Amino acid sequence: MSITMTQTKKSWKQYFWIFFIIVGLLHFMPAINSFCILCREPGHWDWLTRDAEVLDYLSFVWQLVGLFELALSVVMMVVAATGYRQGARWAWYLLWLWLPILVGQIILMPWLWFILLPLVVVVAAGQLWTRQRFLGDGDHKQTA
Repeated sequence: MSITMTQTKKSWKQYFWIFFIIVGLLHFMPAINSFCILCREPGHWDWLTRDAEVLDYLSFVWQLVGLFELALSVVMMVVAATGYRQGARWAWYLLWLWLPILVGQIILMPWLWFILLPLVVVVAAGQLWTRQRFLGDGDHKQTA
């Protein structure tokens, strides 16, 4: 009697979750930076105004945007490291949210298009590339 061991061929599709961790880290770093932009650069808003109330408001809004980016990047990295890595369908759908976020950032910050546009392309191509892993082959037959 012999025991045969079969090894499953691992596909690169199983490791695409690492890319989403990297995208999350790319959003995490500027988010931390936005918490104290006026602490490091007190004259950052001088071109716009020197009114203390307006500066406080701008600082508050900038911090809220940073908090949103920070939370978004952490949630997406956790989803990528847990559900997406395990092949959960909900994680695949949830990580499609990176596309509208990146496109929105291209619209709001057009000077970063050369960085964000390749990310949009890779996210879309990667999600379509890994589709079969999450949704199957699409040839499901219903049995009565």
